Amino acid sequence: MLPYSAETHLDLLLSYNSLIQPLQITGYLTAVFLLVLLLWPRGNSDRLVAGLLALGWGWTGYAYLVATLSEVNWGAYVFGAAFGVEALLLLWSGTLRGNLRLRGDRSAASWAGLFFILFALAVYPGVPLLLGHEWQTLQHVGTAPAPTVILTIGVLLLAAERTPVHLLAIPVIWSIADGATAWALGLWWDLSLPAAGMAAVFLSIVRPRV
Repeated sequence: MLPYSAETHLDLLLSYNSLIQPLQITGYLTAVFLLVLLLWPRGNSDRLVAGLLALGWGWTGYAYLVATLSEVNWGAYVFGAAFGVEALLLLWSGTLRGNLRLRGDRSAASWAGLFFILFALAVYPGVPLLLGHEWQTLQHVGTAPAPTVILTIGVLLLAAERTPVHLLAIPVIWSIADGATAWALGLWWDLSLPAAGMAAVFLSIVRPRV
């Protein structure tokens, strides 16, 4: 049994978005820039992509989970710590060590990765608006958990040769936890996150090894 309702959840998002605006626009533009780097890679673009993802995870973990969601759910401190760990992993493995080669291939995993990136940027925030949700209650990529996690899953599926399991583990675990929350709150649209997580696991398993 969750300690808060769907209405409380939406009220928190409303308060959070009002407090941080216009950072949502910055997060969105940063994600678009990330997509450009993936489609037209140059030099150390892979390191930069990992750094931008780390920034999104770090900000979301502290600003939304720890500083906002913790008002109604003490577990948000644990969630925020997990987001911080993912941010550090992305910085260490992707930016500092340069272990990510985000070139993709012709596998289903890479095509799904591109789909998830576009989904996080355009579809995830767009459909709730069509369903009548107020734009102030939307989750935005780079500043809120669900679209940031979906974007990250998409990027990691573009990794050349094999999916980096150590970077994918926390996004997948979070997708399951967030999916359970969405189910309990009756927020069916947020079930797109666990769907992305399960698809990532399946595609990583069946992906041909090079």
